[in-house]
Amino acid sequence: SPEVLGFLTAIGLFIILMTLLFWYVNNKLTLGNPGSLQCLDELKKNTELP
Repeated sequence: SPEVLGFLTAIGLFIILMTLLFWYVNNKLTLGNPGSLQCLDELKKNTELP
């Protein structure tokens, strides 16, 4: 029936949009802060020394 088809289409579009949004945010975070991971690694090394 057309109602079910419309409902499934809406769910599919919602899932696709959420996936794209998540991928975009993930990409921005990874590309925007390349130094943050290095800082975390240095902090871990410093805490392990003593």
